[in-house]
Amino acid sequence: MSYDTVGSPPIRLLASLIIAVAALNFGLIEFADYDLVRDLLAFSEGTTEYQAMSAIVGGAGLLELYNTAVTFLD
Repeated sequence: MSYDTVGSPPIRLLASLIIAVAALNFGLIEFADYDLVRDLLAFSEGTTEYQAMSAIVGGAGLLELYNTAVTFLD
């Protein structure tokens, strides 16, 4: 059975970059108590913009997880 990945190469690259920045930000929050993305984008925690950013990161993560699973299933 053959599975197809989702997204064109530029979309997949963008998703990978979003995930990398989110991972770096998560580490900074955990170890340095500094939210780089919130400060760069001037978002306040709990606002609609912050929630939208979190949804975009989650969507990129799901896309990358699906594409990685498909790669290993083929």
